[in-house]
Amino acid sequence: MFFNKRRPRKEAEDLLKLLHHAWHEVHPDRFLTSEDETLFNGPRLTTFNSFIGGSDKDRFATIALKDIYEAVARYEKSGLADEVMTMFISTGDIVSGALVSTCRREYALNKRGNDQPTESDDAIIEIAQKIVACLNRSASHIRR
Repeated sequence: MFFNKRRPRKEAEDLLKLLHHAWHEVHPDRFLTSEDETLFNGPRLTTFNSFIGGSDKDRFATIALKDIYEAVARYEKSGLADEVMTMFISTGDIVSGALVSTCRREYALNKRGNDQPTESDDAIIEIAQKIVACLNRSASHIRR
């Protein structure tokens, strides 16, 4: 159905807005202390480590965007991606939703064989990497 298809440029712009908002949610300057940062971001680490298949022992381990992408690819191939996305959206956590949306978009682009990344594609990955770095910063506070 043609009317349900979104324009790729508009989709990229919307995702960039979502990622910017998510980045401000986890940015270290937002918190008064590293403990505040860890309390706020720690649950996200456990969510992502569970999502990527980590054990309970690794629930506060650092994460990589590549690991989230690989988990999304597994869910896409098994046909469960929509259910997983619904779960992330229902939590109301913009950070989780933004990172999973980024990886779903990358998966779709790779599946279609788009090998010429645009400026928007590069910006999306850059901001997603910054978000992951902020989350991993919290992991380092937990492990001290």
